[in-house]
Amino acid sequence: MGAGQRALETRERRPHAPLLRIDFESVDGELWIRDYPSSTGPIGEPYWPDNVLPPASPGARRWEWRKEVRRSAVQRRWRAWERRTKDFERQLADLHAGACKREVPSR
Repeated sequence: MGAGQRALETRERRPHAPLLRIDFESVDGELWIRDYPSSTGPIGEPYWPDNVLPPASPGARRWEWRKEVRRSAVQRRWRAWERRTKDFERQLADLHAGACKREVPSR
């Protein structure tokens, strides 16, 4: 059974499900299809998500906040930045996975 036949059978079981049919020919190229949520930026930004950058580190923002400075206020900034960076990496991984990413319930 080919992919087209499977798509038709799925359509019969779920008549309101979206269906994408593509007739694609290429001499030298690829076609990538990703399903992203509408709240992300791939439509207006052709290089998305490669142009999404992590938050700037405290040291990149101000010289006196570089990592080597041992003042407690500076170290708090670095710990907060590390948390924000981990959150950013998780969110970016979710965006790369697309809208069809399987949701895992949190405990």
